Amino acid sequence: MTSQPKYDGPSNQTIVVGVLLLFALLVVGVIGVAVYTAPKSAATATQTSASLVPRAASEPDEPCASDGDSASALAAAEQWCAGGVFIKTTVKASNGTMVATLQFSRKGFAAWQSNRGEIVHRFRGMVDEIVNKTDMNVGIALFGPDGTLAGGCTRHRGDVESLCR
Repeated sequence: MTSQPKYDGPSNQTIVVGVLLLFALLVVGVIGVAVYTAPKSAATATQTSASLVPRAASEPDEPCASDGDSASALAAAEQWCAGGVFIKTTVKASNGTMVATLQFSRKGFAAWQSNRGEIVHRFRGMVDEIVNKTDMNVGIALFGPDGTLAGGCTRHRGDVESLCR
């Protein structure tokens, strides 16, 4: 009789990429709603910095470049490119560490500025979930269209929670 190879469950990288793909859909959706939803009143416009959103929403999507250190990481990076929210995405996972860098498009950055608190909260939840499921160190850096650091989250395995800004 030949023995069947033992299945030990998904690898840490598979879990990371799966969580990143799901979160990419969520964040692109949240930012997309902010970008494509025009304010309903003048009061809403002043409260949400909407002067940026209608102009940005009418702009065509900017091209997006993606990079990953494996086929699954590249697939996650390409998913982040969907919807025109980012213009450059990179996902790398090795040696117990996963790092994603995401550079906003102009319209994605306008949505980031008007919904920053909610978006940071969602990134925090994603980073915590990846660390809890994989026991990896995780960092996600968000950059503005001009390449300046806009925010991000990081958590080392063993830490209680993510640090985000």
